[in-house]
Amino acid sequence: MEFAMKTIWMLYLLAATLGVTDTNLILPPGWERHSDILGNIGSCEPASLTSIHLRDGQRIQDVVVDDEPKIIHSDTIQKLVVNWRKELSNAIELSRNSGGDELTGVYTRALPHSATHSDGVFFNHDKSLPMIDLYPSKTFEHIEVNMSLYEIVRSNESFLRYWAGNLDDIGVRLESDILHTLQPKSDVWAARGWLASPGVKAALHYDVFHNTLVQVHGYKRVWLLPPQAQGFLYLYPSLHPRYRQSQVCEDIKDQLSKRNSSKFPRAEAIYNKDSQLSVLTLAPGDILYIPPFWFHAVETLESRSTDEGSAGIPLELSFSINIWSEDAHLVSAENIFKAPIPFEDTWTEEKTRRALIVYSGMLVQAVIPGTTSSTELTSFFKDFLHLRLQNLNSEREEVLSRLCADETDLVLDMDLKSKFIERATQTVKPLLELDPAIRVVYVQDLLEEMIAHFVGLEEIHDFTKYCLCDSEVFL
Repeated sequence: MEFAMKTIWMLYLLAATLGVTDTNLILPPGWERHSDILGNIGSCEPASLTSIHLRDGQRIQDVVVDDEPKIIHSDTIQKLVVNWRKELSNAIELSRNSGGDELTGVYTRALPHSATHSDGVFFNHDKSLPMIDLYPSKTFEHIEVNMSLYEIVRSNESFLRYWAGNLDDIGVRLESDILHTLQPKSDVWAARGWLASPGVKAALHYDVFHNTLVQVHGYKRVWLLPPQAQGFLYLYPSLHPRYRQSQVCEDIKDQLSKRNSSKFPRAEAIYNKDSQLSVLTLAPGDILYIPPFWFHAVETLESRSTDEGSAGIPLELSFSINIWSEDAHLVSAENIFKAPIPFEDTWTEEKTRRALIVYSGMLVQAVIPGTTSSTELTSFFKDFLHLRLQNLNSEREEVLSRLCADETDLVLDMDLKSKFIERATQTVKPLLELDPAIRVVYVQDLLEEMIAHFVGLEEIHDFTKYCLCDSEVFL
């Protein structure tokens, strides 16, 4: 029996809020901008990022040799940014004169930029994922419209707006620049352009790719947290339409000023000085390297700068470029989702559920440190329940009694258990090269898919709570 390999969702939509509270922001020039912090965030102190200046002939892949974010500067990149802005400006002018090809832009509902609305986050919502009907996402009044490039960037409406797409569509050519200077960290890569008005945001999420963000025009604020933050960010389930995003921080700026300790008690860790939260502002020519599984949120800022030398591009607009490239270890890690599960079609439902309990425990123990005892293993599953599932589900008591009432008495023979151990060890082997925090995310994703397949999509929460969170089932 084989699972279909989980699709890697490579392209993210930016998220748009319905307001921005710091419209009077004046960005400090030069190096000081990298320590720009949104006020005093509790006891949290921003973690420092390494800043690198590329020498002539150096490429980004030559200096990015670890798994830490980096601010990168380069005289060559600064020159390229000037050229890209000229290309964009020319494309806007061409679109104004000829109409040009229509692009798909997104507008939020008609609220002025000065308005604030804590729920006004437009987030990535993948309608292909199976939990779409179980957990319908919030919907906001955003409108996709087909407009020329000139209409998108020169709209006089007070709506928040953005465009995301292929750079060739707007006449910005940079493939040779990427290959010779930016140089992605693998041969498999993709580039994407982002045009956005002030207030447009990307909700807090992680990528499974190396992410190089080049700020070409305007300013953006970026929040960063390391992979270890998965233990307090309450990720959406892997089958949920908002997979890879945090349940806590739809709007991270709002979260940092308004806590919700009753629903997300562990999120208080964001405020600890050890959380490694970084907040920085990117200006034209800045490059930010974000490693895989680093959580980040992005907001387009309002700029009052008048010296950007970019005739034809509105000063308040942000234009940036993302280059995503594959990570060999993570590509290998995806193999866990197509590994065969050692169950038989002829088994009864009761035996299958008992086997799923035992096999789930073996998978965890094979790859997650500190889960050797039944108590430690149960603690892992309780964390899984609390951090991913608990805030999304309403229990149905009438269903629970039949799930695991008798399974603890069903004994699996030693030969089958030996087969389980061997298969579990082989399945999680690709994860051993990864940071333990990243292993946790992958294992939890796999558990969700297995439970959905063998027990049912609607039973993931209940099966976890009543079948995996009792230490006696692993004795």
